[in-house]
Amino acid sequence: MKIWTEKKLIEEGYDIRNAQIKGAELTMENHGCISFDVVVEGAGWGCVFGGYSLGHGYLGGRKNLVAMVREWNPLLE
Repeated sequence: MKIWTEKKLIEEGYDIRNAQIKGAELTMENHGCISFDVVVEGAGWGCVFGGYSLGHGYLGGRKNLVAMVREWNPLLE
């Protein structure tokens, strides 16, 4: 497994930028299963990561949904 450092990322051509989480959403509207989106914003830019399935419908995704809420909750406070 490759260990990434700031120096190695820059040498590989990556840009490192600070960002702040501005929002997160758990929904079943777009894909028919529980999915999430995370909105981040930086200095003059923004991005939405997401659309990842957390399970099939409400009952199949319930355990994953609870785990995701517990994991992300401290980051969004």
